Amino acid sequence: MNTEKGNIIRYQDGDKILKHIRRPLINTVLIANDLKKHTLQIPPESYNSRLELHFSEIKKLKIGKNCSLTVDLRDNPYIGELVVEEGFSGSINLARSSIRKIKIGANCRCDLTLEDCLNCFVFKAGDVFSGRLKIKNSCFHSLNIGYYCYADIKMENIRGRKRLSVGASFRGTISVTGLSIPLFKIGHDCRGRIVLSGQNDKGRTGRLNILDDFAGTLDLSSEGQAEKIEVGSFASGNFNLPGCRGLKFLKFEDAFSGIADLSGSDIEYIRAGSGCRGKIVVLNCPRLTLLELPLNKQSDITAERNPLRVEIRRNSLHYRFHERELPRGYFTPFYMVLFRKLRCRLRRI
Repeated sequence: MNTEKGNIIRYQDGDKILKHIRRPLINTVLIANDLKKHTLQIPPESYNSRLELHFSEIKKLKIGKNCSLTVDLRDNPYIGELVVEEGFSGSINLARSSIRKIKIGANCRCDLTLEDCLNCFVFKAGDVFSGRLKIKNSCFHSLNIGYYCYADIKMENIRGRKRLSVGASFRGTISVTGLSIPLFKIGHDCRGRIVLSGQNDKGRTGRLNILDDFAGTLDLSSEGQAEKIEVGSFASGNFNLPGCRGLKFLKFEDAFSGIADLSGSDIEYIRAGSGCRGKIVVLNCPRLTLLELPLNKQSDITAERNPLRVEIRRNSLHYRFHERELPRGYFTPFYMVLFRKLRCRLRRI
């Protein structure tokens, strides 16, 4: 059935609609509930159009370059893969779908919804990704976002089997509630805001790895949990970690100049490399065992108790608060310290 209303044309049902998408879709509403096709390809330069594909038997949807579309795939039990080429702008809804693989090209501004998805999926967004990404009650195998992302990313009650990775120069916001994932990696020169909250013993970040030049905000103050946090050189951001249960150690590479508040946390080991001049607050941290600082200490340490003793080891000051020994896995091998310093210097050449 073809009807025309103003400049909007509706194509509804059947394979006959395929002839209408050989050319770019312009001012078109495409309703294709009975379409059966393994791969549906939307031509490049399609704009101001809407695709409603709730029950279309499509295994793969591919959207060409520089399209401006609204794509509705809610409740679609057939869709397995979505490929969006560069320059896309618009919105895509994959709530309650069977999606397994999502690939978003570079320079895309996309509002993407992934709620109550039926399968674990792989998600990859290219460089300069913006818009809004909402993931809720779902599972991913891996989730990777490229360089210079300034999107608003919200995740609630999700589980990751591998890792969540955000590329260099992140400028957006990541707000996560109830995250369970082994590794969360944030690239160089992050100036965005990362908030982890509402986690418990069954849902936590195993390791949070932040690379060099972090100047954003990491906030775990609302019941956020991470067992291990490692931060690269020249970090100057804010680390709001008060009451962070399950946090075992925090490491800063050289030249940390930010603020880290660990009051009331379960922290056991803190290390800061040479040139540290930041502020570290460890009030009411009963499990704190060892604080390692450079010999030329310029940092500001706030604590309510004195260490049992202070030792000099390998050009650093060791403030010992408990006699118990820490696991060997807490300590970075010396060759790795040298490697990271060399990598940082090469990166700045």
